[in-house]
Amino acid sequence: MLWKRNAETGKDVTELKQRLKNNWTLKLASVAIAFLIWLVVGNINDPIIQKVYSNVKVNITNGSYIESRGMTYRLDSNYQTVSVTLRGNSSKVTKRNDDIVVEADLTQIVDMDSTPVMVPVTVKCKDISAENITVSPITIPIEIEERETKDFMIAVNYGDSVPGAGYEVGKIYANPEKISVSGPESIIDKIDRVVANVSVEGMTVNSSKKANLIIYDKNQEIMSDKEMQYLTFDIGDSKVDVYVELWSTVSGVTFTCDPKGTPANGYAVSKIVTTPSEISLAGTEEALETLKKNGNQIEIPSRLVDIGNARETVECKIDLAEILPSGTKTVSNQAESIIVEVGILPLGSKQISLPTQNIQALNLTGELQTVFTDTALTVTVRGKEEDLKNVTAASIKASIDCSGLDEGTYNLPVTITLPNNITLLSEITANVQLVSLEQKKTAAE
Repeated sequence: MLWKRNAETGKDVTELKQRLKNNWTLKLASVAIAFLIWLVVGNINDPIIQKVYSNVKVNITNGSYIESRGMTYRLDSNYQTVSVTLRGNSSKVTKRNDDIVVEADLTQIVDMDSTPVMVPVTVKCKDISAENITVSPITIPIEIEERETKDFMIAVNYGDSVPGAGYEVGKIYANPEKISVSGPESIIDKIDRVVANVSVEGMTVNSSKKANLIIYDKNQEIMSDKEMQYLTFDIGDSKVDVYVELWSTVSGVTFTCDPKGTPANGYAVSKIVTTPSEISLAGTEEALETLKKNGNQIEIPSRLVDIGNARETVECKIDLAEILPSGTKTVSNQAESIIVEVGILPLGSKQISLPTQNIQALNLTGELQTVFTDTALTVTVRGKEEDLKNVTAASIKASIDCSGLDEGTYNLPVTITLPNNITLLSEITANVQLVSLEQKKTAAE
């Protein structure tokens, strides 16, 4: 009986095992439970999230589709970037900034007649399916404009940079000197000038340099990168070669002048002076060698200084560019013009420079002292030629009367006492400041 029961029990166990092996519902349930357990554990360690990426750049593709029609396009600055949202496991959707590619394909424009036209935006990100990617906005406006081309001369600017000692920039020009710029009509019409910026700091030999082109609009502001991206150049890019030719410098260059015409009857030329009396020039080797042979003197053409029938001093302002020899120029930070002064005096007269320190101050009150504005005054006298020869500043006595004057600045007549047989042709005055002795000491310190 015991054996029989054991046999039956064994049979039951065998049957149970067989049923378990053939029970697919139980197997599937086990797999599902295992998957759920894996999913729960996975979500705990690598959860499903949404990651938003802002300011992702929009790449315009197939621009030639528009350009082939003689048109061009422009993307408004507010739509040059979009926001992209990625959904998936944290490990997949984080740190994907460089993997996100946003494109606006211009061949996908539906209505070319709308203003602006709308272009759909597509996004790709490696290993992220399309259904897990969203973009905002999903379309962006594109301005379609007539394409325009204009020619501009290239100006060269080297700013405050300076070559090495003894050199000046003689010639500087871009190669090419003219450029054609193409782009949207609204941008091209804003262009005022094109400039190539270079530095000549410390240069001592002629050379060619690469320079970036800078475009200025009509408000004299540099055109933004967002606008520049829509411009193209006939030279291919926005760089040009700039050739810099250096010239040597020479100092101590003076002037000669033979004025046009003659003074009125009874008058004569007393002096011819220039201000400044000498200048510095830069020039080519040939030009400076020729200048040296002429004694480093520049002749001022007579037509520029006319003293015909003059009865008083003639002053003429002359633009140096009119008289400089070919192949020369003024050095930096030097005036571009000179003043030629031709003194005209009656015959038998003479001008003498009288130092103001020789002027005696009479009737000063208290501790007042004199401070003259000018270091010298011009005294014009007349007499026989033999008498004039002996008249000098030392032979002239001069004084001012300070009676009743307090501290302050005054323009006072100067009393002149001359040698015998010499007369004063015109009265003179002196600008003088009366100061206390203590104030004068303080100013001197």
